[in-house]
Amino acid sequence: MATEEPKQEEKPKEEDNKPKEEEKPKEEQAKPKEEVAEEKKQDDDGDKGNDGDKKKKGRWRALENTPQGFDNFAAKLGVSDDFKFAQYLPNFGLTADMYQPAKAVVFCFKSNAKIKEFKQKQAEQLEKEPQKLNKDLFYLYQHDGIGNACGAIALIHALGNLQLNKDINLKDGPLTKFMDKTSKMDWTERGNELMECTDLQDISEKIATDKSVNQTSAPSKDDKVGAHFVAFIRDSNDDIY
Repeated sequence: MATEEPKQEEKPKEEDNKPKEEEKPKEEQAKPKEEVAEEKKQDDDGDKGNDGDKKKKGRWRALENTPQGFDNFAAKLGVSDDFKFAQYLPNFGLTADMYQPAKAVVFCFKSNAKIKEFKQKQAEQLEKEPQKLNKDLFYLYQHDGIGNACGAIALIHALGNLQLNKDINLKDGPLTKFMDKTSKMDWTERGNELMECTDLQDISEKIATDKSVNQTSAPSKDDKVGAHFVAFIRDSNDDIY
């Protein structure tokens, strides 16, 4: 432990007979370098742990809008080879008839201020006049802090409802496990559970960073992307959501 060498006391002057006041001890001594270094290391380790927790609870990386990526994602969630995604590009002379029978649609569109404004007004209106939804719908809320998870959530919505409607038969895996665990939860609780679901996040991360299925480099988890994914599904009553 580092210490200071004691200073030699000066002899008091003869004319100064007043007793000196006792020096008050310092409230906190400087800590030795070894101790400070050890605390810094512990702080760094703690930061790593916090980052790990954040990674588990959120900050999903955005998916690229490619059928190959969604096919690979769906396969890892237990979908058979009979179910495939196809990219519908009406501007290139393709028609929807070419993609029948379509079981679900994952739609990617540009996000801008006008859309956000519309969604805010829509949310306020739904607060006043709630929708009447099919109680058997499987859907969840995308909570703030989860990052760019909309592509994965759109896929979960599509496959989850196809499974409930018996349009597909998912193999036991991360998605069936998630659906079983959250079957009694409401949509906001289900969204919270997704933030804790490292199995699904790990799969999404692998797809987002897989160069073999993506045409562009993967964005960082904190990047703001200018597009949003949603899913359109048909429920057991043949209604579209």
